[in-house]
Amino acid sequence: LGLFDGGNSVEWLQQVAANVPLWLMVIAVGVGPALSEELIFRGMIGRRLVAAWGLWPGVLITSCLFAVVHFHPCHVVAVIPLGIAMHLIYLATKTLWGPILLHFLNN
Repeated sequence: LGLFDGGNSVEWLQQVAANVPLWLMVIAVGVGPALSEELIFRGMIGRRLVAAWGLWPGVLITSCLFAVVHFHPCHVVAVIPLGIAMHLIYLATKTLWGPILLHFLNN
């Protein structure tokens, strides 16, 4: 874990936040990732995997892929349940706005 902890993103974000307006930080840390990651993982990858492999395999594989892009092993483990929840919200509502909102609030 030392390799991952060497690039502490929290400290970096604190340094950046001291010099960047709040509205820009909200867009960069909250809105941007929520929109882009949900479009990619739920809208594109997840939709195809669920169609090809069925509900649970598609949701689980998509959620694991979503978790892996968060790199740090602790984040990966924590993000899998969030990915499953966001995918189930997407499937229940048939819109990306629910998962985008949950993702934004989490960020």
